[in-house]
Amino acid sequence: MRGLATTFDLLANTENEAATPVLVAALDSTQREVRDFALTALLSRRQAAVELNILRRWPNLSERWRQQ
Repeated sequence: MRGLATTFDLLANTENEAATPVLVAALDSTQREVRDFALTALLSRRQAAVELNILRRWPNLSERWRQQ
């Protein structure tokens, strides 16, 4: 899914703050690949609010995600 990777790369690197809630919502996707791209994109945005959101989800994250 090259188009999906491109989309998440754009969301990760844009200065538009509207990308953040889109990425957070993608963490709840039923598709594993979407969740993986979203987590990677959110971590690359390096925003305190995003990091806090991920920490709140920490107990429910898979071991694979925790190692990223």
